[in-house]
Amino acid sequence: MVIITHHLSPRSCYKLRVLIADDEYLIRDGLARKIDWPGLGFGIVETAENGLEVLELISKNRPDLILMDIRMPFMDGLELIEKVKIQDQEICVVIISGHEEFAYAKTALQFDAFDYILKPINLKELEKVLIKARTHLEQQRAAHQEIVEIRRQVEISIPVLKERFILDIISGRLAEDRIRQDAGHYGFEVDDFFSTALIDLEAGGTSSCSSTDNQKKLEIYFFDTLNNEHHVFISTISPNEYLLLVSGGVRGQVEEVLKETVSNIFGVGKSNGLGMTISTGPTVDTLTQLPASYKNALLTLSGKFFSGGNRILYHSRVEQDLQAENLDFFDISGFRQALTFADKKTCMAELRNLRAMILAQDKTPKLVLQLLCFNIFFECKKAIQELGAEINDILQDPFSFFHDIVSLSSGEALFDRLEALLSLILDYHDTVRLNQYSCDIDKAKKFIKSNYKDVTLCLKSMAEHVNVSACHFSVIFKKKTGVTYIQYLTDIRINRAKELLLNSDMKVYEVAFEVGYENPTYFSTLFKKLTGIPPADYRRQIITHQE
Repeated sequence: MVIITHHLSPRSCYKLRVLIADDEYLIRDGLARKIDWPGLGFGIVETAENGLEVLELISKNRPDLILMDIRMPFMDGLELIEKVKIQDQEICVVIISGHEEFAYAKTALQFDAFDYILKPINLKELEKVLIKARTHLEQQRAAHQEIVEIRRQVEISIPVLKERFILDIISGRLAEDRIRQDAGHYGFEVDDFFSTALIDLEAGGTSSCSSTDNQKKLEIYFFDTLNNEHHVFISTISPNEYLLLVSGGVRGQVEEVLKETVSNIFGVGKSNGLGMTISTGPTVDTLTQLPASYKNALLTLSGKFFSGGNRILYHSRVEQDLQAENLDFFDISGFRQALTFADKKTCMAELRNLRAMILAQDKTPKLVLQLLCFNIFFECKKAIQELGAEINDILQDPFSFFHDIVSLSSGEALFDRLEALLSLILDYHDTVRLNQYSCDIDKAKKFIKSNYKDVTLCLKSMAEHVNVSACHFSVIFKKKTGVTYIQYLTDIRINRAKELLLNSDMKVYEVAFEVGYENPTYFSTLFKKLTGIPPADYRRQIITHQE
């Protein structure tokens, strides 16, 4: 009888190893010689005379499969299976037994039995069992290998997910209960102390080397050195902005580590010819209060527009104007989302909503207006940088321009200038992006003309074809062609339908299928809507007119 038990995990890639255990030499030798082990997918074959030898060989050579008699000296099969599993649960055990041991062997079925075969051994039957065992071993190994790969990918993605988690917190996108629920996954203690700093790289640099190469050196320091330190984490906000987060159980230590780390970062940047301004935020009592520290660091960073950059700006206690209820005034998440898609109409509407909300307050502090202005300017700057450009490509002297805005005496005048700036940036953004995606749209149009018959052709598949998101493809397609993707595809299909109706004997439903419509009724309705008459009437009318 043959019984197989299996508990597999990933193993290195090699031919499966076999151990044959039987107290009779002729049986051991016969199984080793008469079975085509390589042909069955097995490699090294060893033999053992009893259970003690089996355990000794396992510790040395770790076989994948053990083929053993259920009755051997010193130790019976069931006891040996138990000890084998203790030593190595990966091993697959095959038990051979006779008719008289059938009841005893049935007990072994409790050890996840796979199959069985009775003595005298029929080699063909045994080979079938071995093939099934090998297949099962390989499937289990592949499954575990997949788990290992998944775990590896998770480990690789953890820093990215951790970064997204932090950015979602500072942007206010995560509720407190969600923050508390997920913090542990990324190594954070929610009720530790937390402090932030913003690192803003200046355009250009002082080194003769490539500023891009120098920035790479700085990022190596960020992600290979700092992010491996306990309680320190750096995340990327935009191509030239980074967020430093320091946490710990003692407020004083957190503040000291932040100060030391900021000083080291500034020194590394300077040694690599990189100009930068670093601003710090106050230490907060829990992870859920992180947005307050970040907003304060953001406010501190705006000081470089007044007093110059390329230095460390430590936060100061902000006056009562910036208490929590006032901070809500400049929540620009809606504006930020609209800017992501560079939709001018929506962006301007969001800015005007902010304008109405802020100016409706009787006593909105000027400091709040200035910070709102800086936030919007900062987001516009990021949008331009994500195109591979710089704000300097639009504004000759952005610092002076911004200083002029925040120096205005009235909120109305400030928002007027902000709207003019936003309009300028979005127009530039559209020009650059349309130029970037011109080839993609041409590629899409050619693909549509060649594949309009495909009933599965849709916005999503087209976006995948040109390697952009569906939403983004929809926007740039309309801006480039003047019509939506659906309108463009429909025009091609209906125009081709007209040709077929005029120049072929195809029936209307055949024409519908030919131009990409599965539902002839829908095709006829659409055709009438666009041409004014049903397909059949179109054919008769055109032919009659020609006659």
